[in-house]
Amino acid sequence: MANKEELIRQLLSGLSDISHPLEGTSYLIVIGIIIRWIWPQSWNRFLKKIQANTTNDLDRE
Repeated sequence: MANKEELIRQLLSGLSDISHPLEGTSYLIVIGIIIRWIWPQSWNRFLKKIQANTTNDLDRE
């Protein structure tokens, strides 16, 4: 079995061959689904960290 560095090298090599935006988006969705499945708590914390502020300036007046 290949070691961790070899697997990362193969992944990066495959990702560097992306030639179309739709193909790249598809890869990001698949990677997100895999990460969500393996580490659901970490994924939820990540989403909370990057979420946009939902308060509206008009509500403050």
